[in-house]
Amino acid sequence: MRVTVINKEKKGSPFFRTFLLLLLGIILTFQSTSFVTFLFTMLGVVILSFGFSKLWKYFSLKKQKVYSNELLSSSILWNLLGLLIILLSSFFANAIQVVTGIWLIFLAGAKLNSALILKSYKHKFFTECISSFLLFLLGIYTLFAQNVVFIFLGIVLILYAIFDFVKLFSQK
Repeated sequence: MRVTVINKEKKGSPFFRTFLLLLLGIILTFQSTSFVTFLFTMLGVVILSFGFSKLWKYFSLKKQKVYSNELLSSSILWNLLGLLIILLSSFFANAIQVVTGIWLIFLAGAKLNSALILKSYKHKFFTECISSFLLFLLGIYTLFAQNVVFIFLGIVLILYAIFDFVKLFSQK
């Protein structure tokens, strides 16, 4: 029995996807704060426009003498949420950094706990203690250094895109 794999992928699609990943990686590496703030601002604009569409629908139904208080209240809440996200977009970008740093510190604590459980195995105890210490240092560095997470993500995306370009051009 012979299996034939049919590649239905479009010819320009992998190149375009790889180019977008490279572009995103470059933006995250060199302009991470402004890019993430821009993304949160755009999310706020989308939510705000959704709230305004609900408010528009409320007033169009009000002209027909159909009152919907839940439509009005939901539009007000969507508008407030959109404004809040727009106004606090830089806060949310920094909050991602802080949450990641705290998560790494807790992960280091879990590694140290497992190291203490494996105390009788000297080799595993030593490696678990070292990895716990390194995770703790990485968590502290992530908390206090600016945009480490996004810069690292950008570098990973750039490397992935370069490897993908090499793979694409080596197939031809």
